[in-house]
Amino acid sequence: MQTRREIDAEKHSRDNILNVVILVLGAAGFASFQAGNAERLSKSPAALVVELTMLVTITGLFWLRRKKLQQIADRWFVLHNLLQYHMTELPLDETLEAIVEKDLWTTRYTRKDVWVCVAVSCPIYGLVAVNLYVQLCGHSILLAIAVVLLILMHLGIAALLMIRPFRCPESLATSRNNRTANMRVEGSVAGAPQPDRKP
Repeated sequence: MQTRREIDAEKHSRDNILNVVILVLGAAGFASFQAGNAERLSKSPAALVVELTMLVTITGLFWLRRKKLQQIADRWFVLHNLLQYHMTELPLDETLEAIVEKDLWTTRYTRKDVWVCVAVSCPIYGLVAVNLYVQLCGHSILLAIAVVLLILMHLGIAALLMIRPFRCPESLATSRNNRTANMRVEGSVAGAPQPDRKP
């Protein structure tokens, strides 16, 4: 029950990080429009640096969400281990822990954050496009290539940071392998024919 409570606390923490992402975007937009000369500011070369910095900040916050999910995953692995080796009266494959652990080995829980990161970054892509349009003197082909490259590069970095599946913690995995090997040895010894003993 304590581990389940810790998982819930980590989930709330992940949601709070997403709230910070929205807050960062909102604060940046509000500050730029309060400046009075938002159009000129958004087209200046310095604005491109600010926009790229915002992309880095947002991606970093989503990477932090992945780290929080890693802590959640570790707890699920431990819970599944407890059920597997200490509560054998339960049908293991039907437990929530078994289902969650199976999905942790895939990208089910990680790939959605990549798409949310890209979706949240769309306003910044638009600002970069406006800025590059001015810097490139209206060359639409160069603009399109630059914006597409930016989006693909950002998507690739986000995927590299976040989309990997989770693995069982090394110490727990080693313990599981040792326990499984011992159970097999004990089972084979128990099933082996006993040698005849002379009276």
